[in-house]
Amino acid sequence: MLLPRFLHWRLFTAAGILVLAGCRAGAAGSAIPPAQPENRQAAHARPGALDPAIVVANFSGSDILEFALDAHGNQAPRTVISGKKTKIDHADNVALNKNDHIFATINGDEIAIYAANAHGDAAPIGKIAGSNTQITFPIGVAVDSNGFVYEGDCGTGKVNVFAPGTKGNVAPLRQISFASCVIELALDATDHLYVASGDNLISEYSPGNQGNSPLRTIDEKEATGGIFIRSIAVDSHGYIYAGNLGAHDIRVYARSASGYADPVRTIHGSQTRLGAPTGLALDKPSDNLYVTVCEHCSHGSGSDSILIFKPRADGNVKPTTVIAGAKTTLDAPTDLTLRQ
Repeated sequence: MLLPRFLHWRLFTAAGILVLAGCRAGAAGSAIPPAQPENRQAAHARPGALDPAIVVANFSGSDILEFALDAHGNQAPRTVISGKKTKIDHADNVALNKNDHIFATINGDEIAIYAANAHGDAAPIGKIAGSNTQITFPIGVAVDSNGFVYEGDCGTGKVNVFAPGTKGNVAPLRQISFASCVIELALDATDHLYVASGDNLISEYSPGNQGNSPLRTIDEKEATGGIFIRSIAVDSHGYIYAGNLGAHDIRVYARSASGYADPVRTIHGSQTRLGAPTGLALDKPSDNLYVTVCEHCSHGSGSDSILIFKPRADGNVKPTTVIAGAKTTLDAPTDLTLRQ
């Protein structure tokens, strides 16, 4: 069942999405020293490019935050995109193109595009919005290696695909249709598209796919706390990561997984500090796992934070790094991406 417009900012858990309730508690959180932060920072630095960074959609903070890749503890963001000119009321998901332009689904009705070096009260350099776009309730956003922009629309249950360089009130180039809310999108190294939808399916599509002819689907099995997929990511080896809001875990599926598949690994337990995992990203080629946790999202717990887990983390394991506390200004973070 598709969601009505009035649920834009109070999304119900039955579709596996986000519920924001009450005010932010603002726990400071204890700092866990990062595991070899110099290696995480320097391994993927590109000469002449912007510094590597964690870029975060800060939903209730109404801004986009940037942290250094080796940030840890109660540390202030390096850059904040915030203010009247930004047009951000709520920022849900973020993605980067090959030029490091920031694509953000904002305010429940558009994709805003910001310059790579945007900071402060910076106006968007473009937007994709209007009736022709068929964007009605955007959550997921992704940009492939050729610049095609993918928008996951919860209102229509479609993935809208826009041509590289698209701005304004422009019709999508093609669409993929679903029977329920589209929640999150991910792309692998070969531009295969992965879609998490409100029927708790993860569907994989070949580049250029139209209609709804997935290469495969993965159906998460029912578990204690329910099935509420909010976030997905694909590592450099093709393993698929699914963040589950209700169960407070991250499930990792094999490259060959299909149908009612069991995860090959599950990150879960009190030591993980996982509450509601709202956003996932992996650095390349190391596959360290970066997670946004939202205190007041759905069956939330823990604190608003960014957690980093070592490659191939499994079970009740501690994150190698925790970014949390009042200085971070994290306030219902709902997604993140990495600039490497």
